[in-house]
Amino acid sequence: MLSCGGWARLETLCAEMDEQYFYLLERDYDGSYAWLSKAHAYSAGVFLTRDELDDVVYESTFATDKSFQVSGFL
Repeated sequence: MLSCGGWARLETLCAEMDEQYFYLLERDYDGSYAWLSKAHAYSAGVFLTRDELDDVVYESTFATDKSFQVSGFL
């Protein structure tokens, strides 16, 4: 289990990944999708610490570039 500081840091990283994704997307940067994947992965970690498993599955599914193939199995 994460300490209060660790949990807060994970949420901060998640927010930073979201911000970076939108920043790059607005500038038509080709690597913006990689940042979106990172944001989903960090979000999955946040939800995991909260034991919100439905959200973990959603976020981790969309952390991959094969999300629509994976979602077909759900």
